[in-house]
Amino acid sequence: MANEPAAVQPDLFSPPIPDPPTGPVAETYTDEEGMPPAFVRFLESDNGVEFWAQIQVSALHALRSGEKRFSCLGFLHLHREVQKVRVNNTYAPWFADMLVAAHPELLEIVERRKRTKPGPFDGGNGDA
Repeated sequence: MANEPAAVQPDLFSPPIPDPPTGPVAETYTDEEGMPPAFVRFLESDNGVEFWAQIQVSALHALRSGEKRFSCLGFLHLHREVQKVRVNNTYAPWFADMLVAAHPELLEIVERRKRTKPGPFDGGNGDA
């Protein structure tokens, strides 16, 4: 051990330490993609139809299994990772609203929060 060089601490004159790798970087979403009209377009797309069907099955399964809560955002993240499709995070509360409208029994477990901006079906700029 005596022959090993001492660890050198970076100091003011050391070259900058590079950032650690963070994995693949995805393209960022445009402002338009996060707006209600884009959500409606997503719903009408093949990916949107598949997502809607799968989130309903998953939420209903969670209810029947005795789960205490169901997170649309959590499901969205998992779906995006597994299916390798783009789904904007801002869609999660809108899917939560759709879930409880389509399946009132899910009201007890689907996470929903008070929002400050209107959604696509709230009379906002994205009325469908």
